[in-house]
Amino acid sequence: MKLKEVIITHRDSCKTYVLKRVGLSHLLDMNTDSPTTKEIYNSNDFIKLDKPEVGCILIWTHKNDYAENGYWQPHGISEDGRIFSIKRFDYGHMAVYEEENMVSDVSWESQGTIIRLRNYDELPKPDFILKYKL
Repeated sequence: MKLKEVIITHRDSCKTYVLKRVGLSHLLDMNTDSPTTKEIYNSNDFIKLDKPEVGCILIWTHKNDYAENGYWQPHGISEDGRIFSIKRFDYGHMAVYEEENMVSDVSWESQGTIIRLRNYDELPKPDFILKYKL
C-alpha cells in the first residue's frame, strides 16, 4: 500500500491521522467524530493480521471506564448560547506501520499535536493489526 503525505493540524487525533495516512480520509466525519476506533476494528472492511505490513493500522485498546461507558464532551454552542455535548468513547490508540519496522502516530503534547516515529519492536504488541480490503 502506498502511504499518503499528511500535514497535521491542531484538530487531528491518532484516528484522523491514521485514516489520512492510509488513504481512507473519506471515511471521516468530523462533525460526529466517526467512525469510532471500535467501529474500525469491528468493520468487515478490514482484514485482521498477525504480523503488520506497510500501511497496516495498529490499534491498542483501552480497558477503562471511558471505553466501556463513555464520557460527555462539550461539542458546540447553539445560537442562543447553550452548550451541547456528545457522548464520546475512548477505545484506544491508533498508529500506522511504516517501512523499516517503524510506526508513525499522532500525539497531543503540551506543545501541540505532534507526529511521532518509533520502532515497532519497542512498543507493546497491538491488540489489532488491520489491513484495508482493496
